[in-house]
Amino acid sequence: MARVREQFAPEIAAKEKTVIPGDDIDIDFTSSTIHWRGEKFTFPALGSVPQSLVIAGGVENLVATRLSVT
Repeated sequence: MARVREQFAPEIAAKEKTVIPGDDIDIDFTSSTIHWRGEKFTFPALGSVPQSLVIAGGVENLVATRLSVT
């Protein structure tokens, strides 16, 4: 997070959204790594609830799936 704070300090200070069009971010949930601008960052493994959201493709899909199963 320190790297992101450094990179976007003016936007964070101004409380602006930091939407960065054109940047590619690769997130590997299996190895808990993020690749951004040639750098690699790690994060803790996700718990079961966030994992189910990722697998479903978002909360809307998860809710729709659960509602259709009766």
